[in-house]
Amino acid sequence: MEKQVGLTRAIIALILNIVLWPGLGSVVGGRIKVGIIQMVTYIIAVFMFAIPITVSAIVDISTVYSIVAIVGVVAMITIFIWGIITGVKIIKESKQ
Repeated sequence: MEKQVGLTRAIIALILNIVLWPGLGSVVGGRIKVGIIQMVTYIIAVFMFAIPITVSAIVDISTVYSIVAIVGVVAMITIFIWGIITGVKIIKESKQ
């Protein structure tokens, strides 16, 4: 079981997950392992999106790179939602 935090810290954790970086708020909210996984996977997803888009501006790329970029976007959205869900759970647990 993760350590329980106060309501103020839980709200800050949710805001960090939404505004700054999915996973950062999870770490602040006491969910270290989940937060680190969220942060690392989000970075990977950003690179999956950014590298093909950047390369396509320079040279013509194949469909595979386009698919990688799309998968990166879907992963970023999924991790963002996961961060919001984690933040809401932290708030709910802080009220108990």
